[in-house]
Amino acid sequence: MKSCDDYQHDSSYDFIWDKVNARFMAYILKNEYERNGMWPKEGVDISNETACEFMKQPPEGKILGADDNGMPAWIDTPPLTYTELVAKAKTEKQARIIEAVNYINNKQWQGKALLGRLNATELEMYNIWLDYIEALEAIDPSKASDTAFPTKPFNDSV
Repeated sequence: MKSCDDYQHDSSYDFIWDKVNARFMAYILKNEYERNGMWPKEGVDISNETACEFMKQPPEGKILGADDNGMPAWIDTPPLTYTELVAKAKTEKQARIIEAVNYINNKQWQGKALLGRLNATELEMYNIWLDYIEALEAIDPSKASDTAFPTKPFNDSV
């Protein structure tokens, strides 16, 4: 199969545009698509040049979709759903907690605290990071639209 570089100024039609599912399908794979019930009932032949234009990385804030005539176009990325926002907030919360715990562990503050070997600056930083973790744990990801994460403590040179 050719690469998009091979299709520059190529007006032949090796692709069909499935406007219902906003995707290009290669004619060379038609039998496979049909076997899996994926071949579009109302597809439109698309020039190779046009197909390649839209097989690239979309511009920032855009996704592949269809224009008013059902033809391929870059459209605005829709806003995240509530479920997606909650999942994103949960992921960010967990990542921040892991990062903070790893930072504390790398500093060995917990072991030093148990042995009474933290100096005043280390104890202050340890408490700041523990407060940060507590603030993260208090976040309710189900309130995704109102999630405000606390500012990560500065990385000290202790």
